[in-house]
Amino acid sequence: MHGFVRCLVAVSFLAVAPSLSFAVDGPQEIFLSNSDVPTSVSGMTAGGSAAVYTIRSLRGQQMKFSVQASNDDCGFEISKSDQLGLLTDIKIFPATFEDQAAEGVVYKMSLYQSRTAFMENITCTFSMQVTD
Repeated sequence: MHGFVRCLVAVSFLAVAPSLSFAVDGPQEIFLSNSDVPTSVSGMTAGGSAAVYTIRSLRGQQMKFSVQASNDDCGFEISKSDQLGLLTDIKIFPATFEDQAAEGVVYKMSLYQSRTAFMENITCTFSMQVTD
């Protein structure tokens, strides 16, 4: 009898599972200006979610990322499309990171709550500037 109940539970779950969906926002794209003015973004993260941004290098250029955030509450990661793994994982702010970009390379920046901030329900507030 126990096997029948397990089978019934499994079939019931499979019938309901397709209707379960989780909303996942994709990264927000940042567009570089054609002037020497830095592109600025600010925001906050809470509830264990990350603020994720992408930016595409328009030409071979030096990219500069500057981030202001709370040292206790935030973390910052950068990766790029032509390299495996993280370029950097920053936990001390203010921080600046520079990298030589090839044309068409996409950078992905993630700002997230520290574990302590998540456990204490404290938001991570940040501002970031990108200069090419």
